[in-house]
Amino acid sequence: MPHFNPVPVSNKKFVFDDFILNMDGSLLRSEKKVNIPPKEYAVLVILLEAAGEIVSKNTLLDQVWGDAEVNEESLTRCIYALRRILSEDKEHRYIETLYGQGYRFNRPVVVVSPPAPQPTTHTLAILPFQMQDQVQSESLHYSIVKGLSQYAPFGLSVLPVTITKNCRSVKDILELMDQLRPDYYISGQMIPDGNDNIVQIEIVRVKGYHLLHQESIKLIEHQPASLLQNKIANLLLRCIPGLRWDTKQISELNSIDSTMVYLRGKHELNQYTPYSLQQALKLLTQCVNMSPNSIAPYCALAECYLSMAQMGIFDKQNAMIKAKEHAIKATELDHNNPQALGLLGLINTIHSEYIVGSLLFKQANLLSPISADIKYYYGWNLFMAGQLEEALQTINECLKLDPTRAAAGITKLWITYYHTGIDDAI
Repeated sequence: MPHFNPVPVSNKKFVFDDFILNMDGSLLRSEKKVNIPPKEYAVLVILLEAAGEIVSKNTLLDQVWGDAEVNEESLTRCIYALRRILSEDKEHRYIETLYGQGYRFNRPVVVVSPPAPQPTTHTLAILPFQMQDQVQSESLHYSIVKGLSQYAPFGLSVLPVTITKNCRSVKDILELMDQLRPDYYISGQMIPDGNDNIVQIEIVRVKGYHLLHQESIKLIEHQPASLLQNKIANLLLRCIPGLRWDTKQISELNSIDSTMVYLRGKHELNQYTPYSLQQALKLLTQCVNMSPNSIAPYCALAECYLSMAQMGIFDKQNAMIKAKEHAIKATELDHNNPQALGLLGLINTIHSEYIVGSLLFKQANLLSPISADIKYYYGWNLFMAGQLEEALQTINECLKLDPTRAAAGITKLWITYYHTGIDDAI
């Protein structure tokens, strides 16, 4: 297994709070150098690259320690040391521990860098799942291949069903891998659990037949295959580096000055008070003027206008026009940006264009299935469409990803009030 070995990128920096992490291994806080050992540096870079997504312990051990004989205790000590280096306390939690899953960085992160090169395509073979019902196995295999094939424009090439459908024995698997040499393959087994099923998934890197991830997924009776497909897509995001639909929650800007303005604007936006939203509007407008070719400020500004209209401190009609203008500008810079697509979906729903809104959200969720931003916009969208139960579930998913999102918490109160009454909302 390869050790973590960051390739220096000219002028690339990670910025969070008053820290700047450079790709040359240096960490600055308020322009003063902070000592950070190589292992702690490597772990921090991986967490920052994930930017809000969960990084499993196995991934960190694999990428940072490689073939060295270490256990989770070494990683635990490393995380502890990293928290001390960042001066973490109860008011400033940088690294969140998710027991049984791994770690994630839970502060806003901005990358200052030149445009990144397009990632290469990864070829994936999906093997038929082992099931008692052969017909059901073939149907599920077809559905998963068809579903994941939608990710072809974003760096994932899935082998067709006609090639993989008869690949069930070890001999068949080895022959397929030897002849076609895909980068990865997925195998699975479905085990009955009362009226439900447990699906055991393995993701394997073909080179060296290295097991990247193993997970059991519970499927409730009558759940559609698309839910399993989404769960597998989430696993692929965590296991395969460079997949293009994983836009993460990193905002790329072209200077430290614009980065600082953006972070201040995002902070005010997330406070979600009349005063903070007015401050956010000023800061994010300034940021757009400073970085007119960066996507993140346009998306944040669009959300700011929508929030101000919702709070009644900005004319609704003008706010909708402004929000749409900025969301469209973001899609002009990147037509596959999930946050911009989600914002446009929400705006269309507010204008009662439910079909268009639904299609935009379908694409946004496909591109970024575990984004707190998309979950928030989609929950708001469902609330506006009158789908209260689904809205509440989606907002809860958002808050699970980002418990500090004040706007989502307030939206949850409103949904609960309309759905079950004032007592439950209180």
